[in-house]
Amino acid sequence: MTTGYADSSFLVALYLPEAHAAAAQRSLQRLPQPLGVTPLHELELRNALRLRRFRREINEAEYQAALADWAADHAAGILAPLPVPWPATWREAERLSATQTPALGCRSLDLLHVACALAMGAKTFLTFDDRQRQLAQVAGLKVKP
Repeated sequence: MTTGYADSSFLVALYLPEAHAAAAQRSLQRLPQPLGVTPLHELELRNALRLRRFRREINEAEYQAALADWAADHAAGILAPLPVPWPATWREAERLSATQTPALGCRSLDLLHVACALAMGAKTFLTFDDRQRQLAQVAGLKVKP
């Protein structure tokens, strides 16, 4: 179980200089234990960084620095790898899709992140994405920042 679960908008804010960076750092510091990360987080963060590099929103040095900071936070225990209970996550994602997508217009990855958080027993969901915030709140998670 983890107390907090972050989506990619939160993780990107931790590793790139952007509008939500300070809020992300404050929220991370307030967590009572390391932030759990899954293989889904690994993929999404790395892909978001590569996409920003492709769009020329960051340069190669910023890209490499973000990857190095991500690795350093793993090594320091700030981030902790978590296994995903995939069968429960898929069931929960389908349930959320059936009940919430007609009203909220949920994207598949948003459903998967919220479903992962629920399947892992998270109480808090960390996001800067408005649509994902709505889904997490409806699903019963406390949303920050």
